[in-house]
Amino acid sequence: MPDFAQSLQAQDLEHLRAMIELWGVEVAAPDVKTAIRNLFEAVLDEELVAEVCAALPEESRVALAAVQSAGGRLPWSQFARRFGEVREMGP
Repeated sequence: MPDFAQSLQAQDLEHLRAMIELWGVEVAAPDVKTAIRNLFEAVLDEELVAEVCAALPEESRVALAAVQSAGGRLPWSQFARRFGEVREMGP
């Protein structure tokens, strides 16, 4: 299974820009490599992560806490049974 960085490599620039915008970061990344770097900077910013997590709906915070309490990994089927399917971002 690809890790986060590997899964980002397969995305197009517009998809990456949309992900960056969801983090509330304004960036005009000219290419995929820059967009990935910008996204990584956002998700590694502890203050921004705390802000984004605090803004999540209660059910999303509960799901995130479950993954965190499982050491950061939870089988997809177990997660989906407990919290429902995850909708892919995009059109």
